[in-house]
Amino acid sequence: MTTTDTLGDAIGLERRKVRIAAHDPRWPGLFAQEAARILDRLGPGDWAIEHIGSTAVPDLAAKPVIDILLGVASLRAPIAIYDALADLGYAHRPLDDLPDRLFFVRESEAGRTHNLSVCEAESPFWSDHLRFHDRLRADVGLARTYEALKRALAAQFPDDRVRYTWAKDAFVADALRSQGIHSGR
Repeated sequence: MTTTDTLGDAIGLERRKVRIAAHDPRWPGLFAQEAARILDRLGPGDWAIEHIGSTAVPDLAAKPVIDILLGVASLRAPIAIYDALADLGYAHRPLDDLPDRLFFVRESEAGRTHNLSVCEAESPFWSDHLRFHDRLRADVGLARTYEALKRALAAQFPDDRVRYTWAKDAFVADALRSQGIHSGR
Protein backbone atom coordinates (compact mmCIF):
# COMPACT_ATOMS: atom_id res chain seq x y z
CA MET A 1 0.00 0.00 0.00
CA THR A 2 1.45 3.37 -0.99
CA THR A 3 1.18 6.64 0.86
CA THR A 4 -1.38 7.81 -1.68
CA ASP A 5 -3.54 4.73 -1.02
CA THR A 6 -3.45 5.42 2.70
CA LEU A 7 -4.21 9.12 2.46
CA GLY A 8 -6.67 8.93 -0.40
CA ASP A 9 -7.75 12.35 -1.53
CA ALA A 10 -7.82 13.84 1.99
CA ILE A 11 -4.45 15.57 1.73
CA GLY A 12 -1.83 16.51 -0.80
CA LEU A 13 -0.80 19.76 -2.43
CA GLU A 14 1.50 20.29 -5.38
CA ARG A 15 4.79 22.02 -4.62
CA ARG A 16 4.60 25.83 -4.39
CA LYS A 17 0.84 25.74 -5.10
CA VAL A 18 -1.91 27.20 -2.97
CA ARG A 19 -5.31 25.56 -3.00
CA ILE A 20 -7.97 25.82 -0.33
CA ALA A 21 -10.15 22.75 0.22
CA ALA A 22 -13.36 22.39 2.19
CA HIS A 23 -12.82 21.02 5.68
CA ASP A 24 -12.34 17.26 5.63
CA PRO A 25 -13.40 15.43 8.81
CA ARG A 26 -10.55 12.93 8.23
CA TRP A 27 -7.87 15.56 8.95
CA PRO A 28 -7.78 15.13 12.76
CA GLY A 29 -7.49 11.35 12.37
CA LEU A 30 -4.69 11.73 9.83
CA PHE A 31 -2.87 13.97 12.30
CA ALA A 32 -3.33 11.41 15.09
CA GLN A 33 -1.91 8.64 12.89
CA GLU A 34 1.08 10.76 11.88
CA ALA A 35 1.72 11.95 15.44
CA ALA A 36 1.80 8.32 16.60
CA ARG A 37 4.27 7.43 13.79
CA ILE A 38 6.54 10.33 14.73
CA LEU A 39 6.49 9.68 18.46
CA ASP A 40 6.99 5.94 17.95
CA ARG A 41 10.00 6.56 15.70
CA LEU A 42 11.53 9.18 18.03
CA GLY A 43 11.18 6.85 20.98
CA PRO A 44 11.15 7.84 24.64
CA GLY A 45 11.80 11.48 25.28
CA ASP A 46 10.37 14.75 26.41
CA TRP A 47 8.32 15.38 23.26
CA ALA A 48 5.18 17.42 22.82
CA ILE A 49 3.18 17.21 19.60
CA GLU A 50 0.20 19.24 18.45
CA HIS A 51 -2.04 19.52 15.40
CA ILE A 52 -1.94 23.15 14.29
CA GLY A 53 -3.03 25.13 11.27
CA SER A 54 -6.42 25.27 9.68
CA THR A 55 -6.77 21.50 9.28
CA ALA A 56 -6.95 21.40 13.10
CA VAL A 57 -9.97 23.73 13.25
CA PRO A 58 -13.38 22.08 12.80
CA ASP A 59 -15.30 23.25 9.72
CA LEU A 60 -12.51 25.56 8.52
CA ALA A 61 -11.40 25.32 4.89
CA ALA A 62 -7.66 24.82 4.55
CA LYS A 63 -4.78 23.89 2.33
CA PRO A 64 -4.97 20.07 2.34
CA VAL A 65 -1.70 19.69 4.26
CA ILE A 66 -1.51 18.52 7.88
CA ASP A 67 0.49 20.99 9.99
CA ILE A 68 2.27 19.47 12.97
CA LEU A 69 4.12 21.20 15.79
CA LEU A 70 6.76 19.13 17.56
CA GLY A 71 8.07 20.54 20.83
CA VAL A 72 11.59 19.59 21.87
CA ALA A 73 13.73 20.58 24.84
CA SER A 74 16.29 22.33 22.63
CA LEU A 75 16.61 23.24 18.97
CA ARG A 76 20.14 21.98 19.13
CA ALA A 77 18.53 18.73 18.14
CA PRO A 78 20.77 15.72 17.91
CA ILE A 79 21.30 14.26 14.48
CA ALA A 80 19.16 11.31 15.61
CA ILE A 81 16.04 13.50 15.31
CA TYR A 82 16.92 14.40 11.73
CA ASP A 83 17.59 10.73 10.97
CA ALA A 84 14.34 9.58 12.58
CA LEU A 85 12.32 12.12 10.61
CA ALA A 86 14.11 11.19 7.39
CA ASP A 87 13.24 7.53 8.05
CA LEU A 88 9.57 8.62 8.14
CA GLY A 89 9.85 10.41 4.81
CA TYR A 90 10.42 13.94 6.09
CA ALA A 91 12.87 16.21 4.32
CA HIS A 92 14.48 19.10 6.16
CA ARG A 93 13.91 22.43 4.41
CA PRO A 94 16.71 24.61 5.81
CA LEU A 95 15.73 27.58 3.64
CA ASP A 96 12.38 27.64 5.45
CA ASP A 97 13.93 27.42 8.92
CA LEU A 98 13.42 30.39 11.23
CA PRO A 99 15.68 31.28 14.16
CA ASP A 100 13.25 29.50 16.49
CA ARG A 101 12.02 26.68 14.21
CA LEU A 102 13.31 23.82 12.10
CA PHE A 103 11.05 22.96 9.17
CA PHE A 104 10.44 19.56 7.59
CA VAL A 105 7.99 18.36 4.93
CA ARG A 106 6.61 15.01 3.92
CA GLU A 107 5.47 14.43 0.38
CA SER A 108 3.77 11.69 -1.61
CA GLU A 109 2.73 11.26 -5.22
CA ALA A 110 -0.13 13.67 -4.42
CA GLY A 111 2.34 16.39 -3.37
CA ARG A 112 3.11 17.79 0.07
CA THR A 113 1.05 16.04 2.72
CA HIS A 114 2.58 17.21 6.02
CA ASN A 115 4.43 20.25 7.34
CA LEU A 116 6.39 19.64 10.52
CA SER A 117 7.65 22.57 12.58
CA VAL A 118 10.12 21.62 15.30
CA CYS A 119 10.58 24.21 18.04
CA GLU A 120 11.31 24.44 21.71
CA ALA A 121 8.20 23.60 23.70
CA GLU A 122 6.79 26.68 25.42
CA SER A 123 8.80 29.02 23.17
CA PRO A 124 6.99 32.05 21.68
CA PHE A 125 6.74 30.13 18.37
CA TRP A 126 5.04 27.23 20.18
CA SER A 127 2.74 29.43 22.25
CA ASP A 128 1.70 31.73 19.39
CA HIS A 129 0.70 28.83 17.17
CA LEU A 130 -1.38 27.17 19.87
CA ARG A 131 -3.01 30.45 20.93
CA PHE A 132 -3.99 31.31 17.37
CA HIS A 133 -5.37 27.79 16.92
CA ASP A 134 -7.37 28.18 20.14
CA ARG A 135 -8.71 31.58 19.03
CA LEU A 136 -9.97 30.15 15.73
CA ARG A 137 -11.64 27.23 17.52
CA ALA A 138 -13.33 29.54 20.04
CA ASP A 139 -14.45 32.34 17.69
CA VAL A 140 -16.47 31.21 14.67
CA GLY A 141 -16.60 34.77 13.33
CA LEU A 142 -12.82 35.07 13.44
CA ALA A 143 -12.49 31.67 11.76
CA ARG A 144 -14.85 32.69 8.94
CA THR A 145 -12.97 35.97 8.42
CA TYR A 146 -9.70 34.05 8.31
CA GLU A 147 -11.16 31.57 5.82
CA ALA A 148 -12.32 34.41 3.55
CA LEU A 149 -8.84 35.95 3.71
CA LYS A 150 -7.21 32.62 2.87
CA ARG A 151 -9.50 32.09 -0.10
CA ALA A 152 -8.78 35.61 -1.40
CA LEU A 153 -5.03 35.15 -0.95
CA ALA A 154 -5.12 31.73 -2.63
CA ALA A 155 -6.80 33.35 -5.64
CA GLN A 156 -4.19 36.15 -5.60
CA PHE A 157 -1.16 33.86 -5.09
CA PRO A 158 -2.10 30.43 -6.51
CA ASP A 159 1.51 29.63 -7.41
CA ASP A 160 3.34 31.38 -4.58
CA ARG A 161 3.03 29.63 -1.23
CA VAL A 162 5.54 31.96 0.40
CA ARG A 163 3.70 35.18 -0.49
CA TYR A 164 0.39 33.56 0.49
CA THR A 165 1.83 32.70 3.92
CA TRP A 166 3.42 36.11 4.46
CA ALA A 167 0.18 37.86 3.51
CA LYS A 168 -1.59 36.10 6.41
CA ASP A 169 0.95 37.23 9.03
CA ALA A 170 -0.71 40.58 9.83
CA PHE A 171 -4.07 38.89 10.41
CA VAL A 172 -2.51 36.36 12.78
CA ALA A 173 -0.59 39.04 14.66
CA ASP A 174 -3.74 41.18 15.00
CA ALA A 175 -5.75 38.20 16.26
CA LEU A 176 -3.14 37.49 18.93
CA ARG A 177 -2.74 41.16 19.83
CA SER A 178 -6.52 41.62 20.24
CA GLN A 179 -6.33 39.03 23.04
CA GLY A 180 -3.45 40.87 24.69
CA ILE A 181 -1.01 38.28 23.43
CA HIS A 182 2.35 39.46 22.16
CA SER A 183 3.20 37.59 19.02
CA GLY A 184 6.75 36.34 18.64
CA ARG A 185 6.18 36.28 14.86
